Amino acid sequence: MIEDARIISNVEIAKDVYKMELETQISKLALPGQFIEISVPGFFLRRPISINEIKENSIVIIYKVLGEGTKVMTTLEGTLNIFGPLGNGFPVEEKEHIVCIGGGVGIPPLYESAKQYLKNGTRVDVVMGANDSQSLFFIDEVAKYKVYDENKKAHNGEYAKIFEEEYNNIYNEFYNFIDEDYKKYLDSLNGKKVHSGYFSIDKKASKGLSEDEQIFIDSKIDDKAEGTSSDEDAYDLIMKDKERLLSLEEPVRFIFSHSALREGWDNPNIFQICTLK
Repeated sequence: MIEDARIISNVEIAKDVYKMELETQISKLALPGQFIEISVPGFFLRRPISINEIKENSIVIIYKVLGEGTKVMTTLEGTLNIFGPLGNGFPVEEKEHIVCIGGGVGIPPLYESAKQYLKNGTRVDVVMGANDSQSLFFIDEVAKYKVYDENKKAHNGEYAKIFEEEYNNIYNEFYNFIDEDYKKYLDSLNGKKVHSGYFSIDKKASKGLSEDEQIFIDSKIDDKAEGTSSDEDAYDLIMKDKERLLSLEEPVRFIFSHSALREGWDNPNIFQICTLK
């Protein structure tokens, strides 16, 4: 099938590694382990890219910038001409336990297989390799904490919703056991006020937009020399107003970050209490 697929998203998820979601009828036909061929504007030969994930009305591909063609792909918007699905794919058989092993951009086609096996009740272990830590992907995304709708308005992601629900549940459960003075302090707060996020800005997606319209992507260690926080208030609070962060007048007590904040990193008042996986 040859189709002009609509580009839903096209974001960097690791060093020179991008994830693109395409709205396409190929999602109805594709199998785990298959691939598509992409026609990049300005280039004669199509690029074969493996299918990472198959959704109801879309597919996800992950590609690495290796030359001029894939570099152009990072800037694409609108539609993309694709051909597929191609290849035999991977069988999904009845197994008690499987191990998926992949390295670099050889990892993406394993994702859909692992997902299908898990759906069938199979135990799945995954072993991933990369040239360096900045090239690793499938580490949870910023979208788990903050998502943007088509009007570029920010909303809570899955983790933020879970956090607020659990915070309020614990608050209500232990309220009667709390010291009266501390109750007065907690009464001024709620689950929405006590958490914030620290991520770096996607300059490509945010070019020409106001601060409120900007879209943000995963933070990487080397971004701090180039990018800024996805949330200017969170950035100022964590990186500049360190005394305010410790003040009882500041409601933020929990900070979500991606591959950025660890013990002693730029702010000695940050303590890592858990890693979400």
